[in-house]
Amino acid sequence: MKERSLSLSLTLAAFALACGMQSQASTYRVIYTFLGGADGEIPEAQLIEDSAGNLYGVTEFGGSHRLGTVFKLTPGADRRGKA
Repeated sequence: MKERSLSLSLTLAAFALACGMQSQASTYRVIYTFLGGADGEIPEAQLIEDSAGNLYGVTEFGGSHRLGTVFKLTPGADRRGKA
């Protein structure tokens, strides 16, 4: 479980680094922790951003049939560890 959280943290940090190269004084924080159940496990691929700033992604496992999930991260939401 800790490996999955580390994987997500590294993925999100890499995404933030790629998007924020112009700002050298950036700080990073975990914005969501996947619990490995209904909310999914092992996020994969790149996140996709819509015009409202929401980020969408997929997980390899999790969900009701353990076949993965689609998730949405909303700007301003602080829902750590909640599906």
